[in-house]
Amino acid sequence: MNEQEIPSFGEKEHQDAIIRWKDRLQAWKESGMTQKAWCHENHVSLTGFSIWKEGLKKNRRPEAMIL
Repeated sequence: MNEQEIPSFGEKEHQDAIIRWKDRLQAWKESGMTQKAWCHENHVSLTGFSIWKEGLKKNRRPEAMIL
């Protein structure tokens, strides 16, 4: 897949993704599980989880994340 084939997200989709990932991160924190175990149990990519966690912590748009 070349760069032109990677879908870009509009602002609404981005805001929806932020809400979804904030909810996921909160659920992980409340679970007491390791990141790896929580991601495995919830069928979430550990790489994507890490990218979003760092991106939200730094208040950046995680451009590398393809949903």
